[in-house]
Amino acid sequence: MSETRPPLQQGETVQRIIRSSDATILRSAGLATLLAGLLFLMIAYGEAGFDWTRFLISVALFGLVILGAGMAMDRGREWVLTDRRIIDPRGRSLDLNPDLRIRRLIYALKLSHRGRPAITIRGAPDLGDISRTIRSIAWTPRGLE
Repeated sequence: MSETRPPLQQGETVQRIIRSSDATILRSAGLATLLAGLLFLMIAYGEAGFDWTRFLISVALFGLVILGAGMAMDRGREWVLTDRRIIDPRGRSLDLNPDLRIRRLIYALKLSHRGRPAITIRGAPDLGDISRTIRSIAWTPRGLE
C-alpha cells in the first residue's frame, strides 16, 4: 500500500504526523464493550429469568462488531498536523485559525469547517496534545496572534 503525503502550502511546515495504532483501537473497543456490558447487565438484571450465557454472548458479539468497525475504518491511517492546518487521510484539511469552533465530544475529536464533512480522528494516540493545541489556537482572541 503506497502512502502519499498531501501537498503542503508554501512556507508550511509539518509539526506532527499522527498514525492510528492497533493498541488505541483495541483500547477504545474494550472501553466501549465494557460500558455496553454494564448497560446490558443493568437491563438484563432487571428482568426475570436472567441468563448469563445469553448475556455474555451478546456482550462478546457487541465487542466484535465494535472492534471490526474500528479496524476497518481506522487501521493504518494517518493525519498530518502542520503549523496552519490538520490534513486527514483523504486529503481534506481544516485550517487552524481563531474562527475555529470546538465542540467537546465523548468518543472522537470531530473537526468541522465551512460546511464540509467532519474530519474525525479515531484510533490515534495522544489526542490530548492535539486537542489542547487546537483549543489554544481557537480561543486566541483576534489581533493577539
